[in-house]
Amino acid sequence: MESRQQFLLWRGRVFWTLWVTYAAYYVCRTNISFAIPQIIKQHGFSETQLGWVGTGFFVAYAVGQLINGQLVDRFGGRALILVGIAASVALNVGFGFTHTLAAMIALWLLNGYAQSTGWSATIKTLANWHRQDERGRASGVMGASYQVGNVVAWALAGGVVVAWGWRWVFWAPAAIFAAAGVLAFARLRNSPESMGLGTIEGAAADGEVRLGWRYSLAQSLGNPKVWVVAFTFFFMHTVRYGLVLWVPTYLERGLGLPPLRATWMAVGVPLAAAVGAVFAGWATDRFWGGRRAPLIVFLMLALSAAALVIAYLPAGSTAALLGCLLVAGAAFGGADILLVGTLAMDIASRKGAGAAVGFIDAMGYMGAAITGVGAGWLAQHYGWSAPFLAWGVAAFLGAPLMATLWRYRPEPREYM
Repeated sequence: MESRQQFLLWRGRVFWTLWVTYAAYYVCRTNISFAIPQIIKQHGFSETQLGWVGTGFFVAYAVGQLINGQLVDRFGGRALILVGIAASVALNVGFGFTHTLAAMIALWLLNGYAQSTGWSATIKTLANWHRQDERGRASGVMGASYQVGNVVAWALAGGVVVAWGWRWVFWAPAAIFAAAGVLAFARLRNSPESMGLGTIEGAAADGEVRLGWRYSLAQSLGNPKVWVVAFTFFFMHTVRYGLVLWVPTYLERGLGLPPLRATWMAVGVPLAAAVGAVFAGWATDRFWGGRRAPLIVFLMLALSAAALVIAYLPAGSTAALLGCLLVAGAAFGGADILLVGTLAMDIASRKGAGAAVGFIDAMGYMGAAITGVGAGWLAQHYGWSAPFLAWGVAAFLGAPLMATLWRYRPEPREYM
């Protein structure tokens, strides 16, 4: 009984440390969205040029996920998280001192790699502490962490950029992220085995499970279901990060809203995404018996519809625009956590969760890389309706692909 109580105490401690830590990742990631309009004004860069800053980040993040997804299965998540936080803090501080486009691209590209340490390590650790039948709800709540982090990042950046200028959009979040690193150092642990608390199945502890490269690769590249999830995630992330990167600029430069009003409209998107993430994880456990694909298909179609409606909204339709942005946020929030969290753990088991999540997330960020410069170029040359049309098509393409896993349900397995 005492051992069980210790396990539950540590599991709660690890879970909420992961939650706060991964939320803090986003204050040094999506903060750039509110700096972009001011950088354009001060330096005269175009949307296409600033799009390369986002694309560099996303490409480096994708490469980092492929590498770090393998490393986390081998060495555990705590070390990767601590190294990533330290690097991202330093790079955000450095970005605040930049004056040239080349320096901005280089530093934000490196920040992309530093940021890639977070999610596969988070999901690997989450899988180590939760059984398969608990992961839908656990990952749904965890998925709210980065949406809340996005809200904090945008609210902070929107206020700071008005008060102190765009450079403080990078310096202030760096201080918050550094504090989160101290918390992770003190309270985060890789697994019950590493604490001498047994496994999640209740077996006697015999040391933490560490796996070789061959098994990790088999869980990602060798599993056809992982490929289906990865390509669906590619289409979904094209839309998600198109919105995350460009909505503040669209509201300010496209619609002419003042920065503070644009801030409060924009933060509705990640707030809705947080609700969508919690609901999706809970609903697939409660109503679909662990089947994730049916809800993902519905969410992809809802995301597509919201983007297409925005593309054709007449000028001045502020209430309709806000409604569509909230629908889009809820849809991508739910789909995101199911694809790169719950479903990845279901398919790969906790043994290979890091590798599978790393590969799936890498594919998603390749879609984000396209939308970085691609959406900026479309907006610059064809107006803001063009990116929303492209995002609507991308989300629609993901729905039939995910429908191929409509009946998939995870089976209990060793080391779940």
